[in-house]
Amino acid sequence: MLRSWLHRYGGAALCALLAFGAALLGMGDDANAQSTESKEQTKAAEQAPVQQPAPEITGPAKLMPSVRPDFTAIGSEMCGACHPERLELSGTVRHLRILLREEEKGRFGGCEACHGRGSGHLETADPAEIFGSTDTDNSWVGDSCFVCHTNLEREPWLESPHWMSGVTCNDCHSMHEPESGPKLLKYNIAAGEKECDLCFKCHKTSEAPFRAYSHHPVFEGRVTCSDCHNLHDPSVIEVDGSPMMEPCLKCHRDKQPPFAFEHEPVTGDLADGCLTCHISHGSPNQNLLRLPGRALCLQCHTEQAAGHFGGTTCWSNGCHRMVHGSNADPLFFN
Repeated sequence: MLRSWLHRYGGAALCALLAFGAALLGMGDDANAQSTESKEQTKAAEQAPVQQPAPEITGPAKLMPSVRPDFTAIGSEMCGACHPERLELSGTVRHLRILLREEEKGRFGGCEACHGRGSGHLETADPAEIFGSTDTDNSWVGDSCFVCHTNLEREPWLESPHWMSGVTCNDCHSMHEPESGPKLLKYNIAAGEKECDLCFKCHKTSEAPFRAYSHHPVFEGRVTCSDCHNLHDPSVIEVDGSPMMEPCLKCHRDKQPPFAFEHEPVTGDLADGCLTCHISHGSPNQNLLRLPGRALCLQCHTEQAAGHFGGTTCWSNGCHRMVHGSNADPLFFN
């Protein structure tokens, strides 16, 4: 009977037994391989350098911008080892002189006050590890400047037409050059340049009106663009209170409201203020007027076009002389 069973099932049983043995051997090989791999990983982890925590930035360096938070300050003397031409300007460039003096006193200052903590740049000489080494991105400039220039507000600047058009601080101000105008503006006084020459580099269409018959004396140097325009603010024109009058009243104080009898086109809620009648930059007509003579007044006072006294102007010949407002006469005679 045993012989008969072996004859019938022996071959299959032997195959099954061999397969089981092979499986056991395979499991052992897998276990050995996993053990070896685990040992190698453990050894690699032990040999790997310990990740050091980022150094704590304290003191004046904490105010400095930085490409990466773990960069540390290296000092302007170290910067001068590669950029000696910059430090040599410290005697002639007020901006740099002040920053270096503050750094010597242990305060916030030096090259890194603007360009950021320089340890990464020192190690790699990579321009991307420092601010201001390339012209590809100037978005850092404003943040760096606002650390010191606290008289300017960051949020209004970020809403200003200049910033929205891609203009940054160093497009108008020169941080390193000795030949510059007041407030480090990029125009050369020694060469006879004026502030308007800087503005006209971008605002080309604004130059011609200042050469008109009647114009604000910008080229003469008696008025500057920034006397009327707030260059760091969303409004650009300094308007506070009456519509479009605030810049004009800095000089034309005799036109200052309120008056007992006010000229509605000048002070009304829907008026353009001085710009109702005047062109601010320049005009072919006297007194920067938009139109000559009576034509200016007839834009509003159409009922006076016929049958009224036809003088050269409404305010001449002793008539409506107080057109900006009067404290005595509702018709602005005096």
